[in-house]
Amino acid sequence: MQLELVLNNEPRVLSSVRAFTHETLDQLGLPPATAQELEKLVIGAVQNAIEHAYPDGDEGAIKLTITEKQGKLEILVRDYGVPQNIVLLEQQLHAGPSTTLFGSPTAGVVDEMHWLAFGPEGKALQIVKWLHVTSIAEQADAKTIAPFRDDTPIAPEQQYVVGRMAASEAVEVSQLMYRAYGNSYFNPDVYYPQRVAAQNANGSVISIVARDAKSSVVGHCALELNQAGPVAELGQAVVDPAHRGRGLLDRLKEETVKEAAQLNLIGWYADAVAVHTLTQKSNANHGGHLTGVNLGISPKKEAFRGFGAEQPQRVTCVLYFHWLTKPVVRTVCAPTRHREIISAIYENCNARCSSARRPRLRGMAR
Repeated sequence: MQLELVLNNEPRVLSSVRAFTHETLDQLGLPPATAQELEKLVIGAVQNAIEHAYPDGDEGAIKLTITEKQGKLEILVRDYGVPQNIVLLEQQLHAGPSTTLFGSPTAGVVDEMHWLAFGPEGKALQIVKWLHVTSIAEQADAKTIAPFRDDTPIAPEQQYVVGRMAASEAVEVSQLMYRAYGNSYFNPDVYYPQRVAAQNANGSVISIVARDAKSSVVGHCALELNQAGPVAELGQAVVDPAHRGRGLLDRLKEETVKEAAQLNLIGWYADAVAVHTLTQKSNANHGGHLTGVNLGISPKKEAFRGFGAEQPQRVTCVLYFHWLTKPVVRTVCAPTRHREIISAIYENCNARCSSARRPRLRGMAR
């Protein structure tokens, strides 16, 4: 389903927007209370655009788009008005314990919200709501999601098959992630088999799995294409402890990189948690270039079975970048005082850059 409503910034259009939004959400089978709160949030976003997107007296367009595909509901409220500080708006949206926007609650109502920048062409508020709301913990018996034991016996030697995940294996992938991380993995989508299957079906995620001799899923790695652009993230890597020490993580990564090479990407990156040196070594062994450290990027509650189960603080990640194409020379416009360190960063990534001098304005003193 994809619907689009284009309106001007007159307050009297709100009644039409309300009817359009109400009837659309009513078809999606959402709980009535959730649908009502989501409707209020959308109307609040449209009203905010009507009142603030354009200078007083100026007429402008506002576009409301509602798309539902394979269980993912995405709502965009787009204007073409005065540019805003989107970085600041995004920080305010996700900072602190606040759970309201435009006077409407967001916690438990939406799964994601982001401000999107279009430069001189305005901005948009993106609202994402998954219709798949049953997690693996609610649809599996206790045995299939029991935490991996630290003393798990090693499985007999056997042959493994590594390849693309079948839709029917999404349940096993969610079970694997839950058993490895408990309910602490920072991306909650992995706990919903229908979402895992839907993301693979629409191409936003490519899951690679390792199957044992019984065709059970014992390993997983994913290529995440959540944002437009020539770079993807490699993550969601996990191997059943009973099958570790047999090179499955490397095989999973190698197969995932093969998939990435078919997508005309220039490269991929991976965040290796600082508490697990094996993931860092794996990235280094695969030709990864250490590019930075993301301090405290993951919450303290994120747990890792078998190592670092209880974190004294937020989890830091080490960022590695991997080229899929030969890097070209980039022209970098930077102040003289920053050029040395910028050149060192590029060199560390096996890339080259040339500095471009900033043009002097005529009549301006040095």
